[in-house]
Amino acid sequence: MLKNFLLATSLAFITGFELNIGLNVNIQFSEPVKFNYEKEFMNELNNLKKTKEVEHLLNNQEWIQGYVYKKFYFKADYIFIEQSVPIGVLNNEFFLAKNKNIFPVDSTSNSLPRFSIPENKIDELINLFIFLDDEIQKNQILISEINYDFGSGWEITLNNKQKIIFARNMSSQSMERFQILMRYLYANSLNPSIIDMRNKSGAALKYGN
Repeated sequence: MLKNFLLATSLAFITGFELNIGLNVNIQFSEPVKFNYEKEFMNELNNLKKTKEVEHLLNNQEWIQGYVYKKFYFKADYIFIEQSVPIGVLNNEFFLAKNKNIFPVDSTSNSLPRFSIPENKIDELINLFIFLDDEIQKNQILISEINYDFGSGWEITLNNKQKIIFARNMSSQSMERFQILMRYLYANSLNPSIIDMRNKSGAALKYGN
């Protein structure tokens, strides 16, 4: 799998996590290393003896969005790695990143939201996740699950057990109505158990279990 190589000129504007390995190479990550697949990658990297082996390993990591490998004669080589950071677990099989990158899950997936959707809905899922995440994080709430059903539409479960339902074909109008509704609910300390946005004329709220 070919990687998109990042421009070296962008390095001056990027901060991240940096470490040294064998082969006299310094590595910088765009994000802190916290997933098992990243740690396994580092373990493999430490055992390599040739730069060609390093390049081969880099090119075969599905979670690497892009990298820069700068080689020097009189000082340590430098690698910058841009990671695809998972936003959730797709259909219990794959990590899913905002850039639509998909790669196999590992045991570090437990804290991430679960997505149960058909693969042809990934673009809509990512847009919905970003929209909702921006809205609910203002109130320190997180997404636990997003499910899609061809009959009932999108169902989102939050970590406070609240459910949000959108129609199969979401519109910008329904999202705008949702933003207004959430501001009203939080301003008045209201916490419905279900927020159903499928009605074109407004929202249906249910309180209690």
